[in-house]
Amino acid sequence: MRHLLRQLLAVNLMALFATAATLPPGLVEKQIATNLPGVPTSMAFAPDGRLFVCLQQGQVRVIKNGFLLSTPFLSIPVDSFNERGLLGIAFDPNFATNHYVYLYHTIPGSPSHNRISRYTAAGDIAVSNSEAVIFCLARYCALMRTVAFLRTTRSITPRPGTIALSGHWA
Repeated sequence: MRHLLRQLLAVNLMALFATAATLPPGLVEKQIATNLPGVPTSMAFAPDGRLFVCLQQGQVRVIKNGFLLSTPFLSIPVDSFNERGLLGIAFDPNFATNHYVYLYHTIPGSPSHNRISRYTAAGDIAVSNSEAVIFCLARYCALMRTVAFLRTTRSITPRPGTIALSGHWA
């Protein structure tokens, strides 16, 4: 009962403070886009000032000079169930010359898995078929499921430091 009361109090306090937030002096809140056709998950500014916004369902949208462009930068198939989907974006440090954009997304399949891919920009859209898979978490996820199964069946007892995997480089 105490735990439930604490949770209710925490939720009420968060709601109270969320509406009472103020910005530090010199900062201004400004809405820059409306009616995005999906759930935004991540965003990043390109060196030239364009804002790239990831939508969970697999689109990258560009806001340029304060306006949402009608054509998506990129649309890719993703598994967008729960907290999966198109989740992150980053620009290459040499974006001005190589035009590389990196995306972190969930690949559909059985099982679904996460991947970091590199795409090449051509203005406000991605070059068709420019995906280069940089890092894939499929093998890591499969191994972790196997380890979890073996732990529950007591077939193995892993010791700390015996499993040190972080996926595989493509």
